Amino acid sequence: HVRAKELSLLDARRGQNCTILLSRLKLSNREVRHIVLSMDEEEIVTTDMIEQLLKYTPQAEEVSALTHAKDQLDHFAVADRFIWDMAEIPRYEQRLKTLYYIRKFFDRTAVLQEQLQAVASACDQLATSPGFKLILELTLALGNYMNRGARGNVHGFRLGSLLKLGDTKSSQPNMVVGVGQFTLLHYMAKMIDQKEELAAARDLHNQ
Repeated sequence: HVRAKELSLLDARRGQNCTILLSRLKLSNREVRHIVLSMDEEEIVTTDMIEQLLKYTPQAEEVSALTHAKDQLDHFAVADRFIWDMAEIPRYEQRLKTLYYIRKFFDRTAVLQEQLQAVASACDQLATSPGFKLILELTLALGNYMNRGARGNVHGFRLGSLLKLGDTKSSQPNMVVGVGQFTLLHYMAKMIDQKEELAAARDLHNQ
């Protein structure tokens, strides 16, 4: 029996590279279809393999050419048949991109997990710190005093306002460090250092 010649309508280099990728995958087109439709719940393929598959999503001109030759489907070359079968999957490229995004997200969060835990721990410590609470109360009280009247008596402020404490300056010279103008931040530090009722704010590192 004479073996029928394979039919390849793809660009030669693209078809060759696609065939090489499929040989590395060691999966049938049916298995790739299952992976894409199930969003790879079983985690069969690696993130790198998904990235490689994205390079060989069906292009409109390829599908058009293959459609005109679909009566010879059984003779399609490996890469051509793969492109044809993947084109049959609804929103194949969008599904694959979504799967890749999910994988990259979890890959990156795994790498950053230690840093994320450190940030979460710091946030928990701030939320439960008596000293930090006192600093916020003092900031609010001073803000209401300075803005007494129409803008005073507010019940809260943005945390970003803490970064501006050093921008609120007195007309008097800085007698605390002897350089520059005396700021609201200096005044708060002086109060915290001198007043016993604010002692908890001096001991933040132990809270």
